[in-house]
Amino acid sequence: MRLINQRQKSNARSSVKFALKTGKLKRLPCEYADCTIERTEAHHPDYDFPLEVLWLCRSHHLELHSYMPLLTMAGQ
Repeated sequence: MRLINQRQKSNARSSVKFALKTGKLKRLPCEYADCTIERTEAHHPDYDFPLEVLWLCRSHHLELHSYMPLLTMAGQ
């Protein structure tokens, strides 16, 4: 399992914030097919690519993170 440090996470968040502010990145509605919530958060599947994000509403973002430890354990 690859460990992600806090600096890398912080840099990715800052990159998204700057890209949104400068128009390089556009916030989209939640990517879950049946979700109609437009207020979204950026999820980073891979911090090595800070601008490649999934746009998820808060509840789906939390749901995804609740499954991530299970997926990590399954991959070992």
